[in-house]
Amino acid sequence: MPKKSTAKNASAATKRSIARRFNDALAGLTPQSKVTDKRTLRRLERYRTELKKGAKGRNAALTPLDVAMRVDELLKHGDTISSIRKLCSPRAADYDRDTMVALLREMHPVYGYKPAAYRFAGVDDVTMLAAGIIEKLPAKRGPKKGAAKAAKKASGKAAPAKRRRSK
Repeated sequence: MPKKSTAKNASAATKRSIARRFNDALAGLTPQSKVTDKRTLRRLERYRTELKKGAKGRNAALTPLDVAMRVDELLKHGDTISSIRKLCSPRAADYDRDTMVALLREMHPVYGYKPAAYRFAGVDDVTMLAAGIIEKLPAKRGPKKGAAKAAKKASGKAAPAKRRRSK
């Protein structure tokens, strides 16, 4: 059973946190310029290799929650979605949408993963919208259907007339 936090322990933890931020502020360190320690760098590298292999340790496959956790952690430490996509592609999952929406409404306040982490785990945007994780669907990428034909038509009709030079 975990040890309950007493007021004395809580104030000590608060003091340490404030002291750390005080020292960092006077040293000119901001949260963005903070150097990550070797232990964190090794952990992030391990996450990258696990995502690439699709397994943790020797044999255990990554669960969707493992994928979401690792992707979220890498995003928090500055990795880009495209660099993560080079390691592994987003999963395709078949699930009951209503059940998943209920689970995400319960899960998201606790875990607080970024929407991209859920996408890599296999949750689609419509489900995240219904669960309240995202406010609107992202814009579709690429050209719109029929845009090439419309541009070709427009360029043919609206071509400016050439002016003749007077001699």
